Amino acid sequence: MGKGKEAVRKCMLHGKLVACGVGDDFAITAGVSDWGGYAVACALYILNCCPIHDRYLQKAVGFPRHSEQDSWASTLPTVTKEKKLLELLVKYRIQSGQTGILGMEVESLPFYDTCSAMIQQLAEITL
Repeated sequence: MGKGKEAVRKCMLHGKLVACGVGDDFAITAGVSDWGGYAVACALYILNCCPIHDRYLQKAVGFPRHSEQDSWASTLPTVTKEKKLLELLVKYRIQSGQTGILGMEVESLPFYDTCSAMIQQLAEITL
């Protein structure tokens, strides 16, 4: 939300604290930034696997893509991958930027039963 940082600062509770200072080309709103990134990855997967989009791409660029859905599926977020990433952060004593806690959490939300559930829901919807 870098483009809208002034509006965020002005209109949101704790806006001065949470407003992004980094500019962007497109704003993606999400309650948790990681979840927004997961959603973008899932949307790109769906778009890449869509035969209708492939037909439009062929008309625009002049050749079809030849990619396998399985290889794209391996790039999607999974509970296992995110768990390993958080375990590495804990191993190297990287604390949460919001709470200062060293543990399995993302933006002060517990990984298990909250973040892991969101990743699982996105995977189920996408696949």
